[in-house]
Amino acid sequence: MARYFAGKEGLTGSQHPTNLVHRDDVLKVIAHLIEKEFKKELYNVCCLEHPTRKELYTYDCKRMHWPLPVFVQDKEVGKTVCSKKINQEVEFTYLNPLDFKYNN
Repeated sequence: MARYFAGKEGLTGSQHPTNLVHRDDVLKVIAHLIEKEFKKELYNVCCLEHPTRKELYTYDCKRMHWPLPVFVQDKEVGKTVCSKKINQEVEFTYLNPLDFKYNN
């Protein structure tokens, strides 16, 4: 994801939280719901950690040895996805977004 922001300047939304979930976590949730035959409902599935856009993109660019993105100072805050309902029904540990591995 960071490749799209590597070396870019004037980026806004530095304090917006990221709402991510790893595909392995999605598969775990789906398998659990099928196995337990949960009622048909809408579930939000999202990591409990919400690093800011600046934290995530800077971290990933450093890890990949790409030019760092430059964010402008702004006070905008975004929204976080709440996965409280699914977390109460399914017990497992989400992967941390800062630990996701990406292909070049």
